[in-house]
Amino acid sequence: MAQQQTPSIAARTALGAGWVIGWRMATRLLGLISTLVLARILVPADFGLVALATVSAGAIDALSVIGLEDALIRDHESSRSLNDTAFTLTVGRGIVNGLIVALLAYPASVWFNEPRLASVLFVLALLTVLAGFENIGVVAFRRELQFQKEFLLLLPSRIVGVAVTIALGVWLHSYWALVAGIAVTRLMRLGMTYWMHPYRPRLALTRWRHLVGFSFWTWAAGIALFAWDRAETIVLGHTLGSQGVGLFLVAIEIAVLPTSEFVSPVARALFAGFSAAQREGRDLLDAGTRVAAALMVVVMPLALVVSAAAGDLTRVLLGQQWLAAQPLIAVLAAMSLPAVLTKVFGTVLTARAHVRASFSIVALSATAKIPVLYAVALTGDLRGVAVVSVGAAFVEALLYCVTVKRFATSPVPILTFDLARTLVAGLAGLGVLYATGLGWDLPPGSPYTALVHGFVVGVVGLATFSAVQLALWFAAGRPDGGETQILRVLTGLIGAFRGRRQPTP
Repeated sequence: MAQQQTPSIAARTALGAGWVIGWRMATRLLGLISTLVLARILVPADFGLVALATVSAGAIDALSVIGLEDALIRDHESSRSLNDTAFTLTVGRGIVNGLIVALLAYPASVWFNEPRLASVLFVLALLTVLAGFENIGVVAFRRELQFQKEFLLLLPSRIVGVAVTIALGVWLHSYWALVAGIAVTRLMRLGMTYWMHPYRPRLALTRWRHLVGFSFWTWAAGIALFAWDRAETIVLGHTLGSQGVGLFLVAIEIAVLPTSEFVSPVARALFAGFSAAQREGRDLLDAGTRVAAALMVVVMPLALVVSAAAGDLTRVLLGQQWLAAQPLIAVLAAMSLPAVLTKVFGTVLTARAHVRASFSIVALSATAKIPVLYAVALTGDLRGVAVVSVGAAFVEALLYCVTVKRFATSPVPILTFDLARTLVAGLAGLGVLYATGLGWDLPPGSPYTALVHGFVVGVVGLATFSAVQLALWFAAGRPDGGETQILRVLTGLIGAFRGRRQPTP
């Protein structure tokens, strides 16, 4: 029975990853359209202002994250009493968080020296309260690996939110267009959770003790993760103001596209799949290592092209007024590489309930990163801040590799020949782009010239990487590595969407 169930879990996880990636591709396309319009209407300070508001509200949210959804997904039991308790705790958390955000609105505006910040935070405070009332029943979509339903849940609110943002941006030419887009997206999602799932939660606290054990370290890890992820925004907001924050955040959003659009969605699906496998008593390290190797084959060339074509992406997507983001994108693109190991092995640890270990890694990384980041930010060197961020990301990934090996039940190597082949292929692509002068150069001209130049950079970079990767794979005797995993998943997904068979694990 166990041997028959493994392909089922793996197949549903693979198909789920496809749905989540589809969601990310759809939302990124919508976001790209929004960015193309708003970047030519609003200034970096407008984006920075809204980013400071969301980070300030997010800081309060992070202080109370107790991982209730993750606890429900990995728990062996699924009952009304458990779900109602989770819903009640979520409602209480939303109300408390909203009140705290409102109380701290004016102090935050003083700290960041941004008077406009307080009014935006008042709006986010109300949205925080309302978000606590989302239907807890939709967690079942992830627990049961029904990611197609989650796709249908999230997409409509995103479409309407982007449409409202663009319309108000063109009309108002104000940062309030961004705030309105956030509000519409969250309110529509709230309604969709009740429309998509028949579960109607009630107020109850009968099972709170059952949830607290797993949730405590999830809460601690959430705080550490917030400090890690938002350190640049907080530090730059205090030292360089909303202008510096807006420039850096837009740069990093473009730079880490391979992570945000591919690795993160896969990790979201993996958590549900790994949790299902863990409930059956399986060792997840071997599967995690294989997934990491396969993801690196995809992410490495994409990160290389994003870095090499940073100037072209800036001119085409953002416009001339954002050219200062080019060197930042070129450096920050490297963050996608350690993100593969961090996301996959972090998911393995969480699925195995080693949340305390994840907390220790992120807390240690953030503690080491923030002082250096602050010291460099005081010099006003945004590129130096980007270098510090990338270096810290590699340190964090190394800590995850060391930690996950410590919990392994079998001797599985983390740094395999699969990763070695990918690294060599990536270095080959980098060498060709640098030697030919195509990469890391922005020729003068219009956005159309940049589009053509960026296309050439992408073709040369991807072709070189693919040729070397395949050559090394054939030279090694076509081992069952990352390349094989990608071919299996692609073949299986194509067959699944055609209705012929389930995806290959």
